[in-house]
Amino acid sequence: ERLDDDLMIKKVRALIPTLPQTYRAVLTMRYIDDFSIKEIAVALEVSENVVSVRVHRGLARLKELCESTDII
Repeated sequence: ERLDDDLMIKKVRALIPTLPQTYRAVLTMRYIDDFSIKEIAVALEVSENVVSVRVHRGLARLKELCESTDII
């Protein structure tokens, strides 16, 4: 199971750069830099709702990419 997790992490890291910039930025800030939705909204000068939508759509896109690619 640990090996599966490690492979998935590698796959996700390989796919993040392929996301559109708007999704890549919010996902990086949220899950790598550990910013809150509010902090991201302030940094990007958009509403918290916009950030939440981008996070949701970015994760959905990343999930689609993970399922459709044979990286790793």
